[in-house]
Amino acid sequence: MKLKKQKITFLKKEINKMKIILKIICFLFIISCKEINSKDIISKKISQKKNIQSELDSDGVISFISIDSCLNKEITIFNDNGSKYLSFKLTDYEVLDSLKNLKIFNPLMFYPDNYILQFEYFEKNGIKKIYIDKKRNVVKELDANNCFNIEKWDEYLFSAIVEFDFSKNPLRKKPNIESELFEYKNSDDIIFTISKIKGDWIYIECSDICDYVCKKNVGGWIKWRSKGEIIIKLYFTC
Repeated sequence: MKLKKQKITFLKKEINKMKIILKIICFLFIISCKEINSKDIISKKISQKKNIQSELDSDGVISFISIDSCLNKEITIFNDNGSKYLSFKLTDYEVLDSLKNLKIFNPLMFYPDNYILQFEYFEKNGIKKIYIDKKRNVVKELDANNCFNIEKWDEYLFSAIVEFDFSKNPLRKKPNIESELFEYKNSDDIIFTISKIKGDWIYIECSDICDYVCKKNVGGWIKWRSKGEIIIKLYFTC
């Protein structure tokens, strides 16, 4: 009897050991799967960023920072030979009115009343060049001091809240003008952000940000620019 009890006790211990070993194996397997998934997600994000940059003909956006210490600083734009092309302050309203009438001053965004000034830029030989008129391919250099923020396109677009006119630029199921439309009304109270970019098209979807909670899943493709001009409104604060 004692021998049988000893055998049973020994078997129970062995079974418990096997259970512990199996649990450890399962745990390690789950962790390895999570690591693989996280690597896949990271690689997809990196791949998408590379695709964004390859599809656009500039590197990103240089934006004026509208803080008190910068508003009275002079913004200077130079020619390629280092000579001054023009200089102004965003508080010099007479100068700004004349800038609006310049035929070759057409930045990415220029709303002086709200102190908004943005240029598309690209880098050449370590020097950042700005388009002051993309249509005419007019390129200059900017004294991008600490009053300017420099962002790559993915950083710029993925951080924005999108506003658009559905009647002129409707949500579509695919990134082309022949694609089927999604049902959506401008009156719907929805906050859209960008999750994908494909050339002149962006995929936007409802986002839970700025204390807003999506009541329904809404998403689709719209055009964000046409002939080099942005045709949607982008906001960077709630």
